[in-house]
Amino acid sequence: MQNPLISIVIPIYKVELYVERCINSVLKQTYRRLEVILVDDNTPDSSMEKAKACIAQSSLSKDIAFVYLKHDFNRGLSAARNSGINSASGDYVFFLDSDDEIIENCIALLVEPLQKKEYDIVMGYYRTNGNSDFPQQTVQGEILGVNIIAKEYYQDHWQCMAWNKLCNISFLKKNKLYFKEGLIHEDELWSALLACTAESMYAVNIPTYIYYIRDNSITTTEDINKRLYYYKKILQGFYEYQVLENLYSESTKWVENRIRSAVVYLMIFQHFSSYRIYSELRECDIHININRNNKYKSLKDKIINLDKFLPVIIGYIYRILIDNLLSYYSFLFVRRGQR
Repeated sequence: MQNPLISIVIPIYKVELYVERCINSVLKQTYRRLEVILVDDNTPDSSMEKAKACIAQSSLSKDIAFVYLKHDFNRGLSAARNSGINSASGDYVFFLDSDDEIIENCIALLVEPLQKKEYDIVMGYYRTNGNSDFPQQTVQGEILGVNIIAKEYYQDHWQCMAWNKLCNISFLKKNKLYFKEGLIHEDELWSALLACTAESMYAVNIPTYIYYIRDNSITTTEDINKRLYYYKKILQGFYEYQVLENLYSESTKWVENRIRSAVVYLMIFQHFSSYRIYSELRECDIHININRNNKYKSLKDKIINLDKFLPVIIGYIYRILIDNLLSYYSFLFVRRGQR
């Protein structure tokens, strides 16, 4: 695809201290076929005024198309991104958080693989400004096949954040890959669905995005119980999508394993206080139903998910033991693959 139009979606809410830095990084892009969509999520501060002034005062804004959207009330990051997807006229969409920035040739580097071949996703690496426990992705170059992409996702070889990825708009709309509103960890559910639907991906082995960590950000302030609650919602959303799209395959199993491993890690971290969370998971029926799509399930899958048919306390202990074993063997598998 020669010189695709890139729609950069920037949600705006309470970022008056950072938004000019973000906008300036977009204005300085060496790749100029850009549509920039600023979504005012009913911000109560001067964020939008500062963004518009920054654009108006820059000579670099003349050859870039700007689109301004406004929500009547604060709907959250997911809704802002969804509004951007629906309004985008580009071939690919790029999500940029308004308190972050991108390097000058970010879009140019990500577009380069598309000059030879069309991909569902093109992603770059990122670097942080501040402390972060996010692991860096280890994939690079072309990755083909949904099962391979999902397996790389399971092994934490590429990141769940929505930003710093060029996503084919037709691919997103065809697979109904929108963000779930009202969910704080919206990136994790969205990327999980991305991982089990994308057939082609390209990873650029260069940091193209600068992620700023603020002391009052969601990532740094949430406690374990809240994270467990939202992972429960992520699992629920993931299963709902599988049922809606009749999607159950090797790829969805890899993706489910990654989500579940995060839940298990948090449960172990909380020890038996997480029993309440497990009980809620059971009540919500978000463990895989062994009878559903039975043709895809091996004996191992049935044994792993046997906890659903046991009394809750026994099922809880069984699940902890099984997931610990799976995590241990998965760790050995990853270590062997890195040698």
